[in-house]
Amino acid sequence: MNININNPTILAILFSLYIPFFPGFSLFFAHIFFIVWVFIVAISNARFISLNILLISIFAFFILVMSIYNVIFIDMGDRYIQDTIKIFMLVFSVIILSSFKSSHELMKILLGMIIILPIVIIFYIIFIHDGSLFTYSNRFYIKFFGSPNVLGLVAGLSLIIIFFSTKISSIVKIFIIVLYAAIIILGFSRAVIIGLMLAMMTSKKGLYTLMLVTTLIAIVLVILHITNIYILPDWVLMKIGLAEGAASIGNDERHIVWNATLLQIFDSTTSFLFGNTPGKEIVELGYGKIAKHPHNTYLFSLWAYGLIGFIFFIFSILVMIKNVFSSKEYRQMKISLLIFYLTVFLMDTHILAGQFLIIHIFILSFLFSKNNIQYLKKSIYLSSNKLHTKRI
Repeated sequence: MNININNPTILAILFSLYIPFFPGFSLFFAHIFFIVWVFIVAISNARFISLNILLISIFAFFILVMSIYNVIFIDMGDRYIQDTIKIFMLVFSVIILSSFKSSHELMKILLGMIIILPIVIIFYIIFIHDGSLFTYSNRFYIKFFGSPNVLGLVAGLSLIIIFFSTKISSIVKIFIIVLYAAIIILGFSRAVIIGLMLAMMTSKKGLYTLMLVTTLIAIVLVILHITNIYILPDWVLMKIGLAEGAASIGNDERHIVWNATLLQIFDSTTSFLFGNTPGKEIVELGYGKIAKHPHNTYLFSLWAYGLIGFIFFIFSILVMIKNVFSSKEYRQMKISLLIFYLTVFLMDTHILAGQFLIIHIFILSFLFSKNNIQYLKKSIYLSSNKLHTKRI
């Protein structure tokens, strides 16, 4: 029986249907289905797996097994196993998908997921969500989809992909852009806004659009000011988080977490070389708030896995940069996505949020992917097989 595991539309729908009809299990089922699919992709391409891919995959499995052992026999913190499994899924899946899926294949699935996601969110708000949508410091917040920063990060990435996509109708593109822009504005994630602005500046098209939007906003604000109309009412400021955001810029808790993280990193030779393992408490922030992530992806890799893990992380980024700038397909889109990630990494670790781990895996695989020798060999092999079959 020949099972088609490559239909992008079907895969996009299946990877997007994690609406919590079964609270607490929907994301679990989605992740199980996804990792099974990745294993199928790996097995179906087993004859093309290089020694490097095999060694890295074995290393990822070794870390996962050791992590399970540590959880069973050693107290490693309540988030240790969660973060370790997510990191394993991220590393293993990106290795497999970027090696055996072309940029074009990955982009087809990504576009489908990006178009479906707003429909999932709207469905959840109408039929499942109960209560206010602004309970997170007066910012747009749906618990199941993570904090405003988690959802905003995906919205920012989606905007970049949609903006540079050419095979989408104008009506659909405008509709999707408005929805994702609304999520970013109402959620008011400063890291996402800064990253999005820098990402748009990497191309003439993006820079022109950014300047046009900024100019229009400035003109509207000047007109409202001249006519003595108050620019925005208090309730709007509260809803989009501007009032609190402006007041908290000088009192951001990130610098407290970063200082505590650095102290732990350099606490001993062992912690510096091998890390403190993810999931442990970094610092008590008061009011019952405990920081277990350093809100900085670069610091996280150094704090959790030490210098060895940090070198591996930086090496991965360098490989991604090399692949992005040597890519011929989707080059500008990839550059903008790369700049966005590198910027947001400075201010958060929301790439590890379970709600959108699958989307991040696809985007990172897209950035690492290229029509490498293995993929070309695979295509040649399949073509030769078809030709041989026809002759027979």
